[in-house]
Amino acid sequence: MSASLPITLLANLPGIVASAIHDRLPDLAECTPMLGGFDLEELKRTSVKAPAIRVTRLGLRPRDTRAGPHRRFDAMMAAFVITRDRAGLPRDVALSNLTAALLALIPDNSWATAGLGEAEGVEERVLVNGATRGVALSLAAVTWVQPVTLAALPASGPVPVTLYLGGIFSDEVLS
Repeated sequence: MSASLPITLLANLPGIVASAIHDRLPDLAECTPMLGGFDLEELKRTSVKAPAIRVTRLGLRPRDTRAGPHRRFDAMMAAFVITRDRAGLPRDVALSNLTAALLALIPDNSWATAGLGEAEGVEERVLVNGATRGVALSLAAVTWVQPVTLAALPASGPVPVTLYLGGIFSDEVLS
């Protein structure tokens, strides 16, 4: 495996982006990574302090084929923006302001991370509807494609157990 392209890049990607966004928008109540989609039902089940951004990787598709051990993919990314009414700032205005900030921050950004190309295809999708209005929230997703180069696995032998079980294990624990 290449030291410059950690095999954990996919697992770390939402956290890398969330950290960079939070650095630029430090007054967010929350800016956290997650995996997969996000909708009103999950929003109701979890406690989210607003304004908040949840960054996620929605999936991968092959980007191109190159010679050598590395593989390139397009990671479909999303930053879900959640706002509530605050004194002097309606939730829909706050939502538009935050998505505008993300639309300025994300394009061409590789998040200063080896293995990531420049973000492209950035779009906003407003998810406000009757259901979100009923819970006094506004919700939007800023989506984009993040080119990713993944390190190759070792040519032979087992994949390191810490990648899928974590920690340090003895034979007794794994038996």
